[in-house]
Amino acid sequence: GYFVLLELYFFSKKRFASLSLHTKLVLISTIILIIFASLIVFLFEYHNPKSIGEFSLFDKIMSAYFTAVNYRTAGFNTLDLSTFKDASLFFGSLFMIVGGAPGGTAGGIKVTTIAVLLIYAYWSIKDSNARIFNFEIPSETINKAFIIAVSSIVYIITCVLLLSLIEDDKSFLPLLFETSSAFATVGVSVGDGGTLSLSALFSSESKLIVILLMLSGRVGVLAFLFSIFFKEKEKYLNYPKGKIIL
Repeated sequence: GYFVLLELYFFSKKRFASLSLHTKLVLISTIILIIFASLIVFLFEYHNPKSIGEFSLFDKIMSAYFTAVNYRTAGFNTLDLSTFKDASLFFGSLFMIVGGAPGGTAGGIKVTTIAVLLIYAYWSIKDSNARIFNFEIPSETINKAFIIAVSSIVYIITCVLLLSLIEDDKSFLPLLFETSSAFATVGVSVGDGGTLSLSALFSSESKLIVILLMLSGRVGVLAFLFSIFFKEKEKYLNYPKGKIIL
């Protein structure tokens, strides 16, 4: 995101004494995701002769790294993704759904959303308030992260199911990959071996779903939901708390 880039620039010029919590979280999350995604592609496609199986070790590492970065809404690919194994495509869909950092051109639910939820889950298991780098994460931030993640997952699953019903002659996993790519505005596709775009073979109804996915993914899930649902009026009463066994 632009905020992180500007902060890093001013930090290098020693205008800032230290980096903000947001920048630290974005940098660490980005590095972890790129390394993890690179390992996934490298290990799963290592012996696949259709993708990187016939490459040298150095080319395999570079191709896996480049693909992992592309999943973060870069929009480029040097390999024919239709040759990837199902496991690689599945994890690639997950990485695309996560997307990049907020405040930039990247799509997806954003790395900070996933980071906040993982941090919250960790400290919840330890029965303590969520915190990192000696900062406590506000409950409002956690609630927003939860809403973004849940609504995105429900939205993506709904669109995938609709596409699978309309495009019943196509496999489910390529449709999931196509949906994730559209939602995160990544711009990659598995194609069908003869064309680079699987969406080009869709019917008009399916193309409309893909268009809506791209628009909502670019605007942002939270902003998209706010445009649909009206804010509840302020109430001057409190409801009794009910206990639910989980």
